[in-house]
Amino acid sequence: MRKLKNLLVNVVPLFIAGVLISISSILYALNMCFKGLCDNLLYVSLAFLVLYELSYLAPTLKGVKWKLRELIWNIRRTFRKPGFLTTLALATIHAYLGILWARSFNEYISDEVWYVSSARNVFKEFLGLNIGSYPYPQGHPGIETYLNLEHPPLGKYIIGLSIMLLGDKPMYWRIPGIIEASLMIVLAYFVSKKIFGSEVAAILASAILFLDPMVSSMRMVAMLDIHQAFFIALAFTSALYGKYRLAGVFTGLAGSVKYSGFFIIPALILHMVYSRRKAWEILETTIILPIIVFTLVNIPLILHYGFYGLLSYIVWAFKWHASYKNNPFIAPPWGWLYNIQPFVLKYGANGKPLLEAKTNPYIYPLILFTTVSSTYLYTHSRKEKLILPHIWFWSYYLMYFVLYIIGGRSQEIFYATSMSFFIAVCVSTTLLALIDYVFKRRIEYSIKPPEHRPPLF
Repeated sequence: MRKLKNLLVNVVPLFIAGVLISISSILYALNMCFKGLCDNLLYVSLAFLVLYELSYLAPTLKGVKWKLRELIWNIRRTFRKPGFLTTLALATIHAYLGILWARSFNEYISDEVWYVSSARNVFKEFLGLNIGSYPYPQGHPGIETYLNLEHPPLGKYIIGLSIMLLGDKPMYWRIPGIIEASLMIVLAYFVSKKIFGSEVAAILASAILFLDPMVSSMRMVAMLDIHQAFFIALAFTSALYGKYRLAGVFTGLAGSVKYSGFFIIPALILHMVYSRRKAWEILETTIILPIIVFTLVNIPLILHYGFYGLLSYIVWAFKWHASYKNNPFIAPPWGWLYNIQPFVLKYGANGKPLLEAKTNPYIYPLILFTTVSSTYLYTHSRKEKLILPHIWFWSYYLMYFVLYIIGGRSQEIFYATSMSFFIAVCVSTTLLALIDYVFKRRIEYSIKPPEHRPPLF
């Protein structure tokens, strides 16, 4: 009887959703969608997918009380650690300096002309909310109706929500990015501590990210990349702590900011394979959940254009990203590690760059050395977790090479914003692990070898 109940709750909704999606896809392909039939089928299938996910929520709610108690206890214990307090101080300083710096630019900076304007227009067009009061930028025909449909809408939602809550001023456009960049410093501490069990490695990772010029610059502008980087960092953190469904949700959110957020899906798949998760759980986490999240984020667009209209815009966006666009700051992906072409965000009065998106040519290339080193340590000392952030880094990075090969050759260096988090974690944990392995000393950040060989992760 219990098996039958589990079948009805878990399998049947997913089966029905799959059938409806298949039927609607076939009808779309055959151009036989009439009177909104396909849209209705997709709406119903989405309802079944949501029902499927909610079936897991009820058992979770029963343990909320004890989870909260455990969370409070862990927070109290964490706040007593000097390493965390140091990281928290770095994050606070990072946010404070970001606010001071952002306040000095009381005007549009670089591509803010597109993203802030489109945030206002998205809220007006799809949500019926007029949130704008700051003048639109001059010299950009059509900017008052521009929707930035080459990117998904979540980044514009974040900017627009900040405008709604705080006001339509340049400083307020940038608040979410400043907060997210500071939280990434804290996340770097936790994941590095989880990977290597060392306060030294954790503080070092946070310090590297604190000093990272790419993160420092991109937090200052209301663009999309810092939001994507934040959700990708959350996805990796969730997967590292074994919260795979949560990682799938954050993957969907990252892809709902920019489509390149889905570049981490191969890494999430490998992460779960190495963690010996079941095939069905991998499929649910890496494919089904991100699709559901992406669909939910796009509901305002679906209601406005319909499913077929949204799919048409997605196809158009892929073609647009895979094409060449004229740009004075084109930087091929192999040059990002060496900062070959910084992206000027703001020029000073003397015509010289005042604010640039750039990488650190002394730290970023170390990822090549740490990748080789972590692979060596993985094969010789069974330090499996050291290789995980490298897998996520290369999953994201190499997909830009694929995009370049298929025609998207007008890439810019600020696409590396999401790589900064992984570089900080990889460099700190791998270098300290390598020192520990070479010198074989029982220092503070050493990991005691287990008495028996544990399962992976």
